[in-house]
Amino acid sequence: MFSRRYIIKGLLALAVTFLLLQFVGFKMFMDKAEQRFDSSPWGVTKRFLETCNTMHLPVFVAEPSLLRALRAGGESALDLWNLGRYSVVTFGAIEASVNELHAVLNKMDNFLHLGITSPDPRHMSLESAQNYRTFPSHYFLWRQNSAAPVIHLVLFYRRGDYLWHAAAVNPKSIRPPINASRLTVGKHAGAMERFSILKDKVRGLEISFPDDISGFVHSLQHSKFIECDYPRARHFFMTAGKKTKQDMPEFKRTARQLLSVVTKVMDSMEVPFWISSGTCLGWYRQCDIIPYSKDVDIGIMIKDHREEMVTALEQSGLQLVQLFGKESDSLELSFMYSGVKLDIFFFYDEEYYVWNGGTQASTGKKFKYIFPKFSLAWTQFLGLKVRVPDPPLPYIEANYGQNWDIPVQHWDWKKSPPNVIPNGEWPEKERDEVIQLFEIEEEKEKDNEEEKKKDNDKEKKNDDKEKKDDDKEKKENEVNKKGYEEQKKKDNNNKDTKKSGLR
Repeated sequence: MFSRRYIIKGLLALAVTFLLLQFVGFKMFMDKAEQRFDSSPWGVTKRFLETCNTMHLPVFVAEPSLLRALRAGGESALDLWNLGRYSVVTFGAIEASVNELHAVLNKMDNFLHLGITSPDPRHMSLESAQNYRTFPSHYFLWRQNSAAPVIHLVLFYRRGDYLWHAAAVNPKSIRPPINASRLTVGKHAGAMERFSILKDKVRGLEISFPDDISGFVHSLQHSKFIECDYPRARHFFMTAGKKTKQDMPEFKRTARQLLSVVTKVMDSMEVPFWISSGTCLGWYRQCDIIPYSKDVDIGIMIKDHREEMVTALEQSGLQLVQLFGKESDSLELSFMYSGVKLDIFFFYDEEYYVWNGGTQASTGKKFKYIFPKFSLAWTQFLGLKVRVPDPPLPYIEANYGQNWDIPVQHWDWKKSPPNVIPNGEWPEKERDEVIQLFEIEEEKEKDNEEEKKKDNDKEKKNDDKEKKDDDKEKKENEVNKKGYEEQKKKDNNNKDTKKSGLR
């Protein structure tokens, strides 16, 4: 019994020793393998790009720090970048093939990977109850127990005339060794203009990158995208009912054309604008333009006002109909485009809030609309990529209150908004400058036509009167002539009687 116990203990000790030796051996093997693997930022980049080139997966560098080094050119810039400590190196691919993606993942041995799928927003609509279509949006690859940076592959997709990527929302159960808040791309969904890709050889490696590196990096920094909330919009229509008018499709079509024209003009002047007021409410509440609004509202910071703005818009087919205020106070412009009005509200930046002004033309009274400070993000509205306030809800609530989800068809711009306050009156001597109303060309033409019609009617009336007078005169002449002839005949008869009496 005694010897048997010792034998068992000895066997257990041998087993433990064997396992320890195996672990040490495996550790030494992995350490040597890690030593053979170049864990520097350039080493990881080279390994990934070589694999993508072999598997024919077209990827491009999207890491801003590496792009700046490539733009600077020269070995020294790349060496300096390689000395940095990066937790992630970002790459991008546009409409990548799933088969090619999987081939790259399988080829990257000794790398763990995490793939993230996202709903495809291109198939979302008010009519679809739920979107079941998904696509791969992000991939993370990393080496366990290694100082090598994580490889982050962002998948871009085409939406209209721009590129879009989803947010990197990874499952809580599986996390790569990186905090999502530190990502260069993917903290939120993003949108940017389409761009061309250039290819070059760097240290014998074929590498692709955006042709305009500065523009691409700037776009990344301002690419946040907020998707319209279709479930909220469906709930709104279920509650309020989907009321439309017969001329709604025409109004919607013209509003889209108007926004498209304004976008081209403002982009040419590098003036950022956002949809504001009722147009912003329609996007946020019902993912569409409000059918009974009949106008389009946009906002621009007063620092972005340009003297040539009115001329540029008029040359693009818009007509200025109202100019209220001045650049230093409460500036507001209104234009007409094919029967749809465009209101441009200029916002003024204060220490704790921003505001835009309003002017009552008939009295000269001024009003101020106060909003919490906000930044800007992209969205899709009427099929176009436009900006909206970020975050949008405080902006909406400031303008329409907490009951913004209840439709109101009778709105008094001077009293209804909860954020409006009186702001004095324009001095009498300034009113000709700060209150300018211009007649719409269509109304001018209409007035001219009406005036012409009046003149024609008046002329016709005069002609009729003259004709009536002529007829009257003619009739009188005929009566007079007839009376004269009868009188003459009577006189002749009298003469004949006299003559017969003499006989």
